[in-house]
Amino acid sequence: MEKSKGTSWKKRLLTGAGIGWIMGWIFGLNAVPPRVSLEGTGGDTGVIFLPPFLYWGEVFGFAVWFAVLGSMISGGLTLLRRLRGHKRSEES
Repeated sequence: MEKSKGTSWKKRLLTGAGIGWIMGWIFGLNAVPPRVSLEGTGGDTGVIFLPPFLYWGEVFGFAVWFAVLGSMISGGLTLLRRLRGHKRSEES
């Protein structure tokens, strides 16, 4: 059996997921606030700090969400690329 030239679809999918994972961590660390401002009934405001499990849970959630999104985009582009290549081989 001859190995195909180029990158395999698994590698492309994992590359998209890995890039999404890293981007999710960066976005999550920048977007999730460590403290939240609350307003009381009398008009007074207070600041509370998020517990560590809530903060890191949200950051991890962003990373997973971006990884899934990256793998879906990468998989879709790989599928389109394969379909276009298959059509070209049928035409010739």
